[in-house]
Amino acid sequence: MRESNSTFRQRKYAPDDPDEKDVERLVAHHRQVQDELTDDLVRMAQALKGNSLAFKDILTQDEKALQEAQEVMGTNQNRLQQQGGRLGTYTRKSWGTTWMTWLMVLLVCLVFILMYLVIRLFPKRA
Repeated sequence: MRESNSTFRQRKYAPDDPDEKDVERLVAHHRQVQDELTDDLVRMAQALKGNSLAFKDILTQDEKALQEAQEVMGTNQNRLQQQGGRLGTYTRKSWGTTWMTWLMVLLVCLVFILMYLVIRLFPKRA
């Protein structure tokens, strides 16, 4: 086992070796592919950064619009409560008028029925 290790370490590389040129070309090719992949990765990272910044801007705008809508909703709720209170006051005040109206309608109906009965019970003299 030691002999094979020692012979491997003692081996000398020849610069004119065709296998070495193939290895150098292969390494150069792999280095070129790695450079292209690195460039693509840099472009994708820049695109990702741009997209994330655009997304951040959109989220900021949405948050601002949401806050404005929340403020408007709060104002509308306050106004609605005020109007509801006024409507309740008006309804309480108008019940007297409503009952008076129903009483008048009932009175008119009773007078109509009485007049009908008077006309039927006391016919016209000939």
